[in-house]
Amino acid sequence: MNERVQGAGGRVDLLAAHLGLVDVDLNLAAILGGARFQGSSPRFLPVHRVLADALEDPSFPDYDAILIDCAPNFHMVTRTAIVASEYVLVPARPDYLSTLGLDFLRSRLSRLVEEYNAASPNPISTSIVGVVYTMIQPAGAGILRAQKISMERLGQIEIPEFRQTIRDNKTAFTEAGDRNVPAVLSPERTDAIESLRHELQQLTSEFTAKTRI
Repeated sequence: MNERVQGAGGRVDLLAAHLGLVDVDLNLAAILGGARFQGSSPRFLPVHRVLADALEDPSFPDYDAILIDCAPNFHMVTRTAIVASEYVLVPARPDYLSTLGLDFLRSRLSRLVEEYNAASPNPISTSIVGVVYTMIQPAGAGILRAQKISMERLGQIEIPEFRQTIRDNKTAFTEAGDRNVPAVLSPERTDAIESLRHELQQLTSEFTAKTRI
């Protein structure tokens, strides 16, 4: 994959997860003394900083950006990623259940930042840079009415949104995993792939503009 990205003037390295990490959430929670925040615990800072400390390795400053893909929960691994990050980007399918939890996510994020800053001499200011709507289903010149209603509901709670959305394309994303190549670098040249590639490129441009990376 690196050879293909370098040919486009860049470089991407991937540190993949492993099934052996399946218990890491439980292990971190056990060290902390439970699954709750427990900001008063003397282990609160060391546990929540495990990823941030690892990213201080001398090899990482050479990267313009580090993207951490987290599970859709607020368990310990996700919390360590938030502490290590400047921004949180939230992919969300525009349906009732997916958008229902976004306001809850924002409140949990705010609470974690507050508890961390109360315990740390070096405060963090992690924030939600925006929600990206994925698995969009086109309908004529627009999108499905049900998805549009869910997107409008999110707008009412004033969480930042990306203008660019990503349409549903199971073939492109499935083959990307099989080939170990990002969907945007797919060798296919079908109209659907080209449209998806354009959407991903536009999303990247919007992300860099918002974060000023």
